[in-house]
Amino acid sequence: MFTPELRKELESNNIPLTEVQFYNSHKIELNRTHIPPDAISINSGAVNVERGKYIEEVVIRKHTPGVCSSVNPMIYLLNLNRTTIIH
Repeated sequence: MFTPELRKELESNNIPLTEVQFYNSHKIELNRTHIPPDAISINSGAVNVERGKYIEEVVIRKHTPGVCSSVNPMIYLLNLNRTTIIH
């Protein structure tokens, strides 16, 4: 698990987070609503219509590899299988 302590240990050993391989420990489900029909583009996942609203669903499987693409003191960006997650 990526913790503040692990981050400090990596930084104290001069290991940039952008050079560390990450894996998500749980399945991640992302949903987005109010997508204009002309803006829908699906590489993977699904788009459902529920009560007249378009809902895009993307599932990132457990243990999907990812890399950290950007870091600052408060947040970092992880790219997991071509999906960006802000933490």
